[in-house]
Amino acid sequence: MAQITKTNADAAIVEVWRRVALKALFEDMVVRNRVLNVTENISQMGDVVHIKVNPTPSVVDITPTTGAIEFEAVTISNADITINKWKGVAHDVVDIADIQSDIDLVENFSQAFMPALGNQIEADLLANYSSATTNTAIGDSAAGDAFGDNIILDAILVLDNLKIPTKDRSFIVNPASIGQLRKDRKFTDANVLGIPKAVQTTGFQTDVYGNPVYVTTNVATHAGSGSTAVRAGLYLHKDGLAVGIQKNIKMEKFARTQFSTPFAASVLYGTGVVRNNHNQVLYLKNKLV
Repeated sequence: MAQITKTNADAAIVEVWRRVALKALFEDMVVRNRVLNVTENISQMGDVVHIKVNPTPSVVDITPTTGAIEFEAVTISNADITINKWKGVAHDVVDIADIQSDIDLVENFSQAFMPALGNQIEADLLANYSSATTNTAIGDSAAGDAFGDNIILDAILVLDNLKIPTKDRSFIVNPASIGQLRKDRKFTDANVLGIPKAVQTTGFQTDVYGNPVYVTTNVATHAGSGSTAVRAGLYLHKDGLAVGIQKNIKMEKFARTQFSTPFAASVLYGTGVVRNNHNQVLYLKNKLV
């Protein structure tokens, strides 16, 4: 009589691991939903994801007597995201307790491994601030500025003057910045702000002048260290940055060579700038002031 062995079922088991791992990876990511997400069927290091960027059209005069119009030569450009990051997390579990099923392992390790990888992806994504050089950075590059009206209103004005759509703009700041904001009652009193009681987007903190503010410890360090560090926050439109993450994230159990069970998770991804002028860098203090 034919039997279905563990070997026969391996393919199905791997798919279960991947579904759970993918959900856990994205679950706690703050910035992913605020930038272009070009997750594709990435297969190897060096893959390039092309993002088409339409040009901004120019308005020209029409000759009243003839109706003649000059046709503009336009070219669709590409912003390329190279898949150049391969990161992993690995543990080797010693057999000090009976592990009854793979399902328990999937739940346990996806909870620990995937958020760690998600944090790394977001840290690499936000490190692209150093390539967002079209707009002059706002704030003191050596000491940083407190996150308040002087930073917020200047940043909004930059993108407004560039006629960048107000929809899908966000502030991405470090925890100290949100603490600075909370010291000003006009940004925290619900009766002033009209803050909704239920907010659905992960990581949402508050709203300033119609712009959502998200806080994450993954904001890049521009200079210094510790509480004296200057953090590179961003005020950006969704088209400013992009991240490409492979869909078939791997969560694997390796061969046993001793009384322990080795596990690892890995992911291929890449990040980059898409529309440079859609990013406004903010040099922020890393402590309450």
